[in-house]
Amino acid sequence: MSAKSLLEKALEQCSADEANGVQLFPAYNRLKRACEMALEGLSTEPVKPLVRMEAPREGSAVEYGPEIVVPVCNAVAHITGVTVEGMKSVQRTQNIVNARHAFYWIVRKRTAMRLVDIAAVLGHDHASVNHAINKVEEDKIIGGERWRIVRAVESKLWPEVSDETR
Repeated sequence: MSAKSLLEKALEQCSADEANGVQLFPAYNRLKRACEMALEGLSTEPVKPLVRMEAPREGSAVEYGPEIVVPVCNAVAHITGVTVEGMKSVQRTQNIVNARHAFYWIVRKRTAMRLVDIAAVLGHDHASVNHAINKVEEDKIIGGERWRIVRAVESKLWPEVSDETR
């Protein structure tokens, strides 16, 4: 199942629950909006930067909006061989964890999305995203597998970005 079909399925479920009178919690509404925004941004065009925004975090170059979620997810899946369903799962095999962590790190560093919104994309919680970001930062120092995945995905999506800016 592609990232697009997963987003469409999640959006359908949100709409169905809303129509059936299910009380939607704020996180659920954020997931619904994240799905809508990601689907609006889907195209076959290469990912293009938005107007450069001020970074909300020190050392972060926020250049993109939520529309990069699907291309990043697909690129991570292609490079690692882990399916989107695998990244959404609770499995903790090393290759799945590495793919998931790389996805979280790239989305966090390249967008202004909050941890809970990033976590909602793969159905996990904000603490998992925070832990993943910390692990990738550790791998960045030692040149670990997660960092290699991040570099490969960024090279695929943004080939014009030099190594110095990564």
